[in-house]
Amino acid sequence: MVEEIYHDDVGFFADRYHTTPDKILQCLIEQNDTSFEAVSGVFRLEKNEMSILQDIISETHK
Repeated sequence: MVEEIYHDDVGFFADRYHTTPDKILQCLIEQNDTSFEAVSGVFRLEKNEMSILQDIISETHK
């Protein structure tokens, strides 16, 4: 189930940003832990996208 969510839901965002699911999750972690200027990478997730990803992660841990 987790692998399916990873590839389907996180993969959707990866396709949107032309990157990998791993980089999407890395960006999510960085944006939660650092200020805007300190985030490395070439893209930033929008607040609603971060919320969606956090909800997906929360649902997989229930």
